[in-house]
Amino acid sequence: MHRQLSTTLLYLAMVAVVRTPAAAQCPPEWLYGPDQGLLGLDGPAFALTVYDDGSGPALYAGGHFPYAGHVAADNIARWDGTSWAPLAGGLSDDVRALTIYNGELIAGGDFASADGVTMNHIARWDGTSWAPLGSIWRGSVLALAFYNGGLIAGGSFREAGGESAERIARWDGATWAPLSRGMADSVSGLTIYNGELT
Repeated sequence: MHRQLSTTLLYLAMVAVVRTPAAAQCPPEWLYGPDQGLLGLDGPAFALTVYDDGSGPALYAGGHFPYAGHVAADNIARWDGTSWAPLAGGLSDDVRALTIYNGELIAGGDFASADGVTMNHIARWDGTSWAPLGSIWRGSVLALAFYNGGLIAGGSFREAGGESAERIARWDGATWAPLSRGMADSVSGLTIYNGELT
């Protein structure tokens, strides 16, 4: 019996020695859940950006979700490194694009309102409240970019600021204007490459 117990203890010690280095060399993996990583969103995120509302940089997520972590956050939320927080009452439908313009967070998407105020697919957040950014009609905003001093919006819309704008338009800080003749189909992505809008 004594010999059997010693053999068993020796085997367990060898397993511990062999397994310990292997455990230390685990391959990278995604962490999830409240005890292992960021407690996630209750639905898909379509857009992410970093914005400082005056209280420090934070991650902003937009998409199609009613909750972020354990808090109600209609389609947009803020992660400060510790917890999620809503942005006032959120937005009434999906958020498809996020960017920063003139020190404010700009959101574009399928939504029509925020906190009961009409937003027509594009809105700005100053860190405290939502406000409209002109109006985009007859379609959604799917992409946003800052280019040549202006905010460029792309999407499936056919009108911006009361003027015909075929799926792409420019905001100069006061009004929307079409960007040349527009595009023949929906614009779902925008970026700057070699100094040009792409």
